[in-house]
Amino acid sequence: MNKSNNRKTIFLSPHSMEECHKRLKGSVDTSFFLHFSSKQVAGKVSKELISIRKRINYGNSFQTVLKASLKPSENGTELLFTIGLHPFVKIFMSIWFGGLFVIGGLIFIITLSSLFEKNASADSGMIMGILIPPGMAIFGIALLKFGRYLARNESAFLKTFLVHLLDAKEINHVDHTAAPGSLVNSRAMRRGN
Repeated sequence: MNKSNNRKTIFLSPHSMEECHKRLKGSVDTSFFLHFSSKQVAGKVSKELISIRKRINYGNSFQTVLKASLKPSENGTELLFTIGLHPFVKIFMSIWFGGLFVIGGLIFIITLSSLFEKNASADSGMIMGILIPPGMAIFGIALLKFGRYLARNESAFLKTFLVHLLDAKEINHVDHTAAPGSLVNSRAMRRGN
């Protein structure tokens, strides 16, 4: 996970929430039939929340998703957003790699130790027990890396989309891993005011 996923970014649009919602609704494809649309961005748009991604003509579960909450501000509308993998993909990959580590690791260790204890020649079951767990780990990592490589420019694309559509400006970064009253957050809040 890269550092940008650890921060929430705040943008400020000079437009009202109603105007922001209207612009987003008109520019984001919210239908199920994405192949028949010419809009560059797809996702969900409500009055207070958006979840958008770049529209692509192929499947990529590791695509970059921008999730934002909109709230009224004295100067327009504040957008607090995060960019990264879809939460479902993060959970699935954590479970998959966790299961692989525990179950595949046990199979690998038991197979390897029984091979050395018996001092016997390896049969096809033993070879599979030694090769499949690391092979599955390598495959999972390669799949994740390839999916993220395909999505390498999507974060900048989505930010640029919001900036141009809503005439927004970035006001700061807030580290959401920091404690609410910490120096990181208080400095960020002072800069935003």
